[in-house]
Amino acid sequence: MIREAKTRPAPPELSRYIVSYSCADFSGIDSGLSQTNKCLPTGMAELIFHLNDIRCFSAESGKTSSLIFPRAYLVGVMEDPVFWRIPENGRMFSVRIKPEYIKLILGVNISETRNTFTDIGLLPDRSLVTLSDKLAECSHFNEMCILFDGFLKKRLSDAADPDDYLISALEDIRLSGGKKKITRVSEDNYICKRQLERRFITEIGYSPKAYSKIIRFSSVIETIQRKAVFDDWHEFIHIHGYSDQAHFIKDFRTFAGSTPGGFRA
Repeated sequence: MIREAKTRPAPPELSRYIVSYSCADFSGIDSGLSQTNKCLPTGMAELIFHLNDIRCFSAESGKTSSLIFPRAYLVGVMEDPVFWRIPENGRMFSVRIKPEYIKLILGVNISETRNTFTDIGLLPDRSLVTLSDKLAECSHFNEMCILFDGFLKKRLSDAADPDDYLISALEDIRLSGGKKKITRVSEDNYICKRQLERRFITEIGYSPKAYSKIIRFSSVIETIQRKAVFDDWHEFIHIHGYSDQAHFIKDFRTFAGSTPGGFRA
């Protein structure tokens, strides 16, 4: 289980590119392993660094063998839940990044990492490996955040900052919690719907509609985590843009691997 966890939002000058930083320390249960953890789709990419030699591994139900994760890796935009465990005293630092900026920051086409992860040791840019080593030497969460801030600022100073309709469209979808109609997104960004769809698939790996579903689901999870009990589930479903209960449960099963009731339990 998580012994200690810390999260902080990105500093204002970097919030256009990244969402947050997190650090977690894990303790074991009877087996010396953490309980099974479930990571749900958020619509974001994530850089994860193991800060010692203890690595997490996959814990998919029914699988006889477990995949051990690399020391540091990039998680692409997911649509499936990921189940994993980690031995006692494991420690991780992570950075949640807006997917449209992955190519700018890491030189990787995020569409090629859809629903999977990429070992940063296999990337041509060796500065990420150096960064991983330096993060492991940090004693405190604040040091890690400052170190990554410096890495990112240097990287951005050497790159041309993209500013086009794809970035604006992604922000529109996220700000609406995935509820904004794609036709309206394309109209508001002065681009035809078909061209927007082609660009999304090429550069993000998902159609605008599919990405909106992930964002809407993520908005649902955030609401559930803020409030454990709801007086009216029908109102809750409607507020989050679902047409009916069957639609809501279908999407929830797809992204969470369980019913809403099972997830809350």
